[in-house]
Amino acid sequence: MRYFKISIGLFILVCYYPIIAYSQTAAADLEQRLAQIKTLDADFKQVIVDENDQVIQESTGHVVISRPGKFRWQVKTPMEQLIVTNGERLWIYDPDLEQVQIKSADSVEQTPALLLSGHENALLQQYQVSYSKQGDQMHYQLIPDEDDSNFSRITLSFQGAALTGMELIDKLGQKTLIHFDHIRVNQAVKAGQFNFKPYTLK
Repeated sequence: MRYFKISIGLFILVCYYPIIAYSQTAAADLEQRLAQIKTLDADFKQVIVDENDQVIQESTGHVVISRPGKFRWQVKTPMEQLIVTNGERLWIYDPDLEQVQIKSADSVEQTPALLLSGHENALLQQYQVSYSKQGDQMHYQLIPDEDDSNFSRITLSFQGAALTGMELIDKLGQKTLIHFDHIRVNQAVKAGQFNFKPYTLK
C-alpha cells in the first residue's frame, strides 16, 4: 500500500476500570495537549491489519513535525517513500519509481494529519472525543459525527507530554497502528527538510 496513513497504537487497559471523560471536556483537553507540541521528531513503526486482524503491511521510518502545517514522513523499510509538506505544497515521492506527486497542502485537510500539523481544532469539531487514563498514559478516542467520514475511529495515545502512538480504523475495518519511539518534543528542527529535495533519501 503506497499512500500516506497515520495511526495510533492500540492499548488494552487491564487491572482496573479506566477513568473516562467525554465530549467537550475531553476535546478541549486533547486540543490543549496537542497545542503544547510545537515540534516532534521520532522514529515510527507502522502496522496495517485487515478486518480479521491479519497483518498485511509493516513499515518503519522517521517523522518530523513542525507546527503549524509542516511535516516530513519518511518510510525507510520495506520500501522507501517520502511525504513532506511545507504548509503550502505536499510532495509524495517514490524513489523506486523515480516519481513525485505534487499537491496542495490542502490535500491533508479533513484527515487525521490535521491533528499533527497544528490545525486540530478544525478536525476535533467533527468528532465526539473521550479519554481514558492509566497511570501517566492518556488515550483519546475520536468518533466521527457524520457517516461520510473516512474513519470510524481514531485513537491518540500520550505518555506524559509525548505522543506515543496512533490508531486509525477505516469504514471497512482495516486498522493502521503507529508506535513512536526515540521521541523528541519541542527541540529545534531544520526548516529546510520540509521542502522536497530528491537527494534527501540518499
